[in-house]
Amino acid sequence: PKRALRLCDAILTPDEQHWLHGLSEDEAARRLTLLFSAKESLYKAINPLTRTYFGFQDARITEYAQDGWLTLQLLRDLSDTYRSGMEFPCLWTPYGHGMLTLVYLAA
Repeated sequence: PKRALRLCDAILTPDEQHWLHGLSEDEAARRLTLLFSAKESLYKAINPLTRTYFGFQDARITEYAQDGWLTLQLLRDLSDTYRSGMEFPCLWTPYGHGMLTLVYLAA
């Protein structure tokens, strides 16, 4: 948990950090792991299509539900197809000691 929380500023935008407020250290680390995994899934889904690097600060979580879904929003243009403001649904579930996330890109 301490290592995960040290990475918070690199993974979450200042606006997203409220997703961790009021949580225990362990629960905040689990939530941060989820948000990291979701953003990484978005990167792995879009990067092969755009060949454009983007980092954790270039997307944000706009919705979060404890029942296994969240929404990610791009904060910058990556191509003519993937533009700033686009939102992507993400399903998630705890898996072992981590999280399993799946981002959906509309065809």
